[in-house]
Amino acid sequence: MTDEDKLRELMMEMQFLAQQLGQLQQQVEMFQDRINQISVLKQGIDDVKKNDGGDVLLPISDGIFAKGTISNKESLIVNVGADVMVEKTFDETKTMLDERSVDMNTAVDEINKKIEELRNRGKEIEGEMEQAK
Repeated sequence: MTDEDKLRELMMEMQFLAQQLGQLQQQVEMFQDRINQISVLKQGIDDVKKNDGGDVLLPISDGIFAKGTISNKESLIVNVGADVMVEKTFDETKTMLDERSVDMNTAVDEINKKIEELRNRGKEIEGEMEQAK
């Protein structure tokens, strides 16, 4: 294999690594957004629990709300997946959200490890390219 062929091959691998890095970084951002949403949800649960019977805004659609009151402060109806709804206490719901958050943080850690591996490989490729020049 000529030096030119080797450089071309290394360049292609660098481009592939760059694409993978971009995809992994998007995944990290998505998970971090969902983790932030969970934090907001947990605060919302606390706010509902503390509500003294006054009016609340109930979301109907994006930017559309109805005024209402919350009559049941003991439980929530939670979608647990596949459109299956179950009744859970406020604390059970927050525990479920905490578990989801932990799972997502674990996924972020794993993705960050992969990102680091790809960056290290990129540095190796740069070194190989310098030698091939």
